[in-house]
Amino acid sequence: FVFSRYREKMDKSLERADIPLRAEELLIISFLSGLTMTAIGVLITTSRLFGFLMGLLTIAIIRMTIKNKGSKRVKEINDQLGDALDMIAGSLRVGHSLMQAIETAGNEMPEPISKEFRKIIKEIGIGVSVEEALDNLLDRVPSHDLELLATAIVIQRQIGGNLAEIIDNISGTIRERIRLKGEVK
Repeated sequence: FVFSRYREKMDKSLERADIPLRAEELLIISFLSGLTMTAIGVLITTSRLFGFLMGLLTIAIIRMTIKNKGSKRVKEINDQLGDALDMIAGSLRVGHSLMQAIETAGNEMPEPISKEFRKIIKEIGIGVSVEEALDNLLDRVPSHDLELLATAIVIQRQIGGNLAEIIDNISGTIRERIRLKGEVK
């Protein structure tokens, strides 16, 4: 039970960092890297303690690298979100459906946001509901701005309204938040 929760957490971290490994593979790589560095540390210094510390440090560095890469990727997606929303809103205004607009953004926007939009389209194409695909997106990319977008899309699908206008408002809110963060810095 504990391992399955750890595996789920590591799988999410790997997916967030866009590293094409499973938790089991990462565990093996980390273990072997730690073991190798332990052996190198013992050979260099003849101290088992130093070797053990080098092994632990190697494992910690691997975990920190994954976490940092995931955080960097989420930040890149947040930075691209305003432009992506403008593109989606423009596509909606010219008469495209929401899925066509997301597909356009997936094809036209740069990585990493385009990859996430393409994943949404793939999931919906295999029968996943729009709401579930958006929830999966939020699992992969924990972002308040994306959460705002997902909530707006779900509410609009249930109640109706002008989605292009709603997305424009969200885009403006995101841009204003980014501007204020820049001023604070």
